[in-house]
Amino acid sequence: MMLVVSACIPVAVHYYRYYDYPQYFITQLGEYQFLDDSRVLELYEEDGYINYRFKTGGKSRGTSKASIPKGSPWFAFVETRNRVWIYDGVDDLVLLSNSEKQRGTYSIKVCGDWLIQQIPPEVTSRLPNLLDNSKSSETNNVDAASGE
Repeated sequence: MMLVVSACIPVAVHYYRYYDYPQYFITQLGEYQFLDDSRVLELYEEDGYINYRFKTGGKSRGTSKASIPKGSPWFAFVETRNRVWIYDGVDDLVLLSNSEKQRGTYSIKVCGDWLIQQIPPEVTSRLPNLLDNSKSSETNNVDAASGE
């Protein structure tokens, strides 16, 4: 493990080969990099919150504002080198996608069923209450729209 300094906070740099990633949960801040790729998943503290981004070459993709409360039971699940699921420990699950076909940050709050259907079973097993709440809020929205 090598330590680097980022904004005066030591950050661990972890190196993994692609086959080390599937079914891997991350619960610590740091930079997670593939040995055979230039992609880096960075999880870092910003203004008392935790933020994340993919860095590839000179580009980065992630959220503009940190939203994961420090001290919450957050985690990141690396599904593939291009798809990382990030739970904020409270009420949101985000897919951070960085492939040629699909690039972006997708929230379960915004995308609903489209995203829920893609969640790996390993992640679903850690989110039973979040998914129940998401489905009930969608049902309430449908009921309100139909007037029932």
